[in-house]
Amino acid sequence: MEKNADVKKYLKLNQLFHFAVYNLSENKVLMNTIEAHWLQAGRVLGLRRKETRVVPGHHNHREIIDQLEKGNGLAAADALERDIMEAHEQIFAILEKSDLTDRAGNRVPA
Repeated sequence: MEKNADVKKYLKLNQLFHFAVYNLSENKVLMNTIEAHWLQAGRVLGLRRKETRVVPGHHNHREIIDQLEKGNGLAAADALERDIMEAHEQIFAILEKSDLTDRAGNRVPA
């Protein structure tokens, strides 16, 4: 139970971090698109797994912050892209190995 709570906390903090960065764009179309993608991803992440682990990508978050502080938007964007791609790879690796169930306990194919 505690492990799942830690995962939920991490995922929430990760989302808050990303939305803080995305909001810097002040681009409503981009924000609407990103919000739609996060909603879809949330459905996948909301599936219960018997074994859940998350490897935080804090190194990318630190790099994003450092580059933004330096005013280097392109390098920050590169670090953000790396963070998203690493998360994508991690999520799909977990899904491929996991015994997924929906909230009612029904098996969900990966």
